[in-house]
Amino acid sequence: MSKSKVISIRVPMERYDEIVLQAAYEKIKVTEWMERRLALMNVLQREKEDFLNYLHRTENRLKIKGVIDGDPVLLRARAFANIIP
Repeated sequence: MSKSKVISIRVPMERYDEIVLQAAYEKIKVTEWMERRLALMNVLQREKEDFLNYLHRTENRLKIKGVIDGDPVLLRARAFANIIP
């Protein structure tokens, strides 16, 4: 009996939705791993949106208190927000 081969491919995160739609269209079974990955991405996206909303509110409060726009804490927070997928 020959062993089946598993082929692994790397896919950019922004293409997962497109691939899942294509798989559904072609009636290809979406693996449990991919479903978990998509669920994780959705959680990360919500967390990013929550964080950006929090950051925006914080920036507004700090500006009212006279903190300059180039404040290192704000710059680091913005940079952090931009690396979340």
